[in-house]
Amino acid sequence: MKSNFVIETRGPTHIVLLGGTIGLEQADDISSALRKTVAEGAAEFVVDLTDVDLITSDGLRVLLELRHRVIKRDGFVRLVCPNPLLYEIFSTTKLDQIFPIFSSRDEALA
Repeated sequence: MKSNFVIETRGPTHIVLLGGTIGLEQADDISSALRKTVAEGAAEFVVDLTDVDLITSDGLRVLLELRHRVIKRDGFVRLVCPNPLLYEIFSTTKLDQIFPIFSSRDEALA
C-alpha cells in the first residue's frame, strides 16, 4: 500500500500532509523525516490526515512519538481529521484526549 507525505512550513508551523495508508511500511520513512525536522528546531506541527485512507497502530505510534518530542520543546501537534472513520480510531483509542483534532487545516492553524 502506498503512502505519500509532504512537510510544508508556514511561519513557525510545519504542516505535515499525509495521504494513502499510514502503516508499518510507511511509518519509518515518515518518522525519520519528522525526527529530522524536530532536530532542526521545529516544535509546532499540524498533521493533515484529510487524504489518509487508513492509519494503523504504526501510524499512531509515529504521531505519539512526534508529540513526545515537541512537548519537550513546549511545542504542539494538532491533527486535521475530517474523516469520521479515522476520527473513530482516535476516539476509540482515547487519542482524541491527547491530540487536538480539527475538521479543517484553517481551524488547526488558527
